[in-house]
Formats: sequence, structure tokens, C-alpha cells
Amino acid sequence: MNFLTASSLAVATFLPALGSSAATPAEYKVLMKHCEGISSTRQCYEAIEAAQAKSMNRTKFSRQGELLVVKTQKANARFRNVDAEGPKAASYTYLTFLPEPRLHVVFALYWEGSEYAVVSDASGRLTKLQGFPVTSPDSTRVVATSASGESGYYANLVEVWSLGSSPRIEFKYAPKAEEWEPGEAEWTGPSTIRVPGTCKPRTESPKRCNKVIRETQGLWRITDDA
Repeated sequence: MNFLTASSLAVATFLPALGSSAATPAEYKVLMKHCEGISSTRQCYEAIEAAQAKSMNRTKFSRQGELLVVKTQKANARFRNVDAEGPKAASYTYLTFLPEPRLHVVFALYWEGSEYAVVSDASGRLTKLQGFPVTSPDSTRVVATSASGESGYYANLVEVWSLGSSPRIEFKYAPKAEEWEPGEAEWTGPSTIRVPGTCKPRTESPKRCNKVIRETQGLWRITDDA
């Protein structure tokens, strides 16, 4: 199962990098504008949360010291930072609210890597994603991409999730990072996704290798984008 409570998220310490810059959708890039001039990962996401606390999203969450509370129509979701050295440390920050399909996005920063906790405003359910969610045109799905990067701290994959009362993963593509790394996913239709990527990214001659992910009659397929 990919549902989780805040206390069940794996924990770790903070990274100096901002994450996988090769897999950042447009909404995420807008948030990153709050991080200009900031070199610390934790301070970057704290700046984003501070900006959200002054925006129209200020009623959707609250912060009491180390405790982040995400407010939903059902039970609230609670995330508590763990201020510790080593693999028990964790930091949770509120990133944004996606109005359609009504999802709260929380960033979880760990010792070696990070993830996103997506909270349904309607049900209060939490779903763990490896990348920032990009919503389909009909708001029934999200796609998330994550590139491994040179550090190897991050997952290397593309995931498509079906939304609703019980979100579920419909498609996952997780090649070896030495073979292909994904970039920013873009929906070109309600069931078609274009994913720019890089083949052989660790070699002296990496090349652009784009993919298309398409659902037909309930089956997802990934092909090279000519």
C-alpha cells in the first residue's frame, strides 16, 4: 500500500541540494522562485511555506513549531519534524494546494533523498510520491517523475496515479539511471504524457531521448518519441 500516516514516513537528514532539478514541473519552478539566494535545502522549503502562509493557502495548513498540520474536509494530517543527527532526522514543509483535483502537497526532506506526501482534501488520505505531482487535463490522474542525479539519492522513475477516493498507481517505469533519466513530464491529453529524458547520462556522450506514455483501453505503454 502507498497510503501512509505522517509518523510512518521514513526519515533522514538534510541534503545540500534542492533535489532533482531534471524533473521539475512548471508549478514547482514557480515555487522555487521563493528560494532565490538560498543555498540550504531546508531553508528553501521553509521560505516556500512562509510564502504560502501569506497567500490564499494560509487557511489550508498551520505551523506550531515542529508540527505541521494540513487541514482537510475530513481528519487533519499531521507531520512532525524530527530534529536529530543522522538517519532519524526529518523535515516537513507545506508546498502548495492544487485546486484541481484538490490536493495538498507536502515536501519531506530526509537524510539521503526526499519525497512528496500528497494529501487529499476530500478524504484526508496521504499518498507517497517520488516526484512533484503534475495533474492531467481532466484532473483524474497525476504523473510524477524523479531523476536519480549524480548523487544517486533519488529514485529514477516515472509514475502515473489514478485519483479518486482510493488513489492507486496505474503505471510505473523505473529504468536504470545509467540507461535513462526522466525530465519534466507534460500531459498532452487526458491519457498521454510526454517525458523528455537523457540516455546514457553518466557517459561522455549523453543524448536526448524523449518518451511518450499513452493509455489505450486500460493499458499503459511507453515508447520512444520520434
